[in-house]
Amino acid sequence: MADIWSVLKLKPATLSEIDALDGVSSGEEERGAHSKISFPEAHTSRETAVATVLDWHRQEPVERIVNAILLCALRDGARGITVEPEPRIVRVRFKFHDTIRDHIQLPIFTLEPVALRLKLLARLDTASHEQSGTLTLQVDGTRHELQIQTSPTAWGQRIELEFASE
Repeated sequence: MADIWSVLKLKPATLSEIDALDGVSSGEEERGAHSKISFPEAHTSRETAVATVLDWHRQEPVERIVNAILLCALRDGARGITVEPEPRIVRVRFKFHDTIRDHIQLPIFTLEPVALRLKLLARLDTASHEQSGTLTLQVDGTRHELQIQTSPTAWGQRIELEFASE
């Protein structure tokens, strides 16, 4: 699927590149490494907010998409996230206590990069289509654990993320 990457003007990332971007050393990986992301508007000092916005703009497009989805789910208090491919779009939905709400629709060609990014963050096998694991995020100093499960569908991989109970 090299053409998807070229359309997005990206190259497939390796796990070591993701580790380098996230500031994770091999020692941290063994202790349960996590991705660090933050809300630019959540900071009280102007200098911190400006630095966070600059970091956000330096990210690759697929990183921005995935981080935005994760941050919006946390901000909105969602219990889970579903990334579900359809014939022409990828539907991203948030699960709440008693409802499921559409969050965003992405073009179908974004499915593979988004799925790969989530799998790399969760340290899953990128070649396998049906698996589960755990993804740990640190957002503004708070750690969040997500259970991730991928499954094949007729149009690509469906990804379900559930926030662990706190």
